[in-house]
Amino acid sequence: MTEAVLIKLGWVLAAVVAYGLLRWRLMDATHGFRVRAGREADSWAGDSRVPEHEQRALQGMADRMYRWSTPWLVVMATVVVMLKPSGKFSALTQLLDPEIRGDITRLNARLVFAAVATSPLACLVAGFVLLAGLLVRNSVTALGERLAAVGEAFPRQA
Repeated sequence: MTEAVLIKLGWVLAAVVAYGLLRWRLMDATHGFRVRAGREADSWAGDSRVPEHEQRALQGMADRMYRWSTPWLVVMATVVVMLKPSGKFSALTQLLDPEIRGDITRLNARLVFAAVATSPLACLVAGFVLLAGLLVRNSVTALGERLAAVGEAFPRQA
């Protein structure tokens, strides 16, 4: 009986070690992407053409990029945003220049992917949520708007 328990504990320990190695490898492989997204977020957060609430949201996402809870907060925000009814998700409609609006929307999506890319399990869950949202909404544009809304859900820390 003790042998069976020790074997199961060995398997659990091996799974935890394998997950840790996979997480380390994923973080190493996506480090450059996260740094570039964070730098771009910092530069847009200092741009006077971007509304103040959006500047705070961009800075907040960039500041939280390496925290252990961020991938799971982003996954939860993604689930909430996917469950919302269709409509305007983004506060970016206040921007007059469509080019800036498009750049900020793409940056928000990159920040969401960069944050989720720090955890393999969060990647799987977020991928499932995004795939389900894409199948239900049947529109890549709607999915992009929802990702931008997830990125805006993180105000800057005080």
